[in-house]
Amino acid sequence: MSIINWDTVYKVEISVFDDHHKVLVDLINSLYDILNSSIDFNAIERIFKELVDYTMYHFKAEEAFLEKHNYPGITLHKKNHIKFVQSLEKSYEDLKSTGYLLAAIELFNFLKEWLLTHILVTDKEYSDFFKKLGIS
Repeated sequence: MSIINWDTVYKVEISVFDDHHKVLVDLINSLYDILNSSIDFNAIERIFKELVDYTMYHFKAEEAFLEKHNYPGITLHKKNHIKFVQSLEKSYEDLKSTGYLLAAIELFNFLKEWLLTHILVTDKEYSDFFKKLGIS
């Protein structure tokens, strides 16, 4: 069952990043599924690690693309990524120290909110920039 259904409203019109965002949505949906079925702490930790690893991969690719094309908002975009990574690291510490279920639910809510807000606000800003340049 999906909590987030991919919709064209999330498209940033850069196909590689739309594909990345779809993977992140799928991973968040996987975490949701785990939390709504039998609580498997190993599965929660595995999905969390996948989310962190894929997010880092996505951020690196996105930042390189933005730098390559001299996107004027790159500094702020990178700062948003840094804050997100710091929040992920804190969530992982919470996951290990305060109890998996509560931390996993908080992580899920944070990820869902952050990803959708980041795509719909921050990433849409670069989407408009690249549309004007004819890059997709």
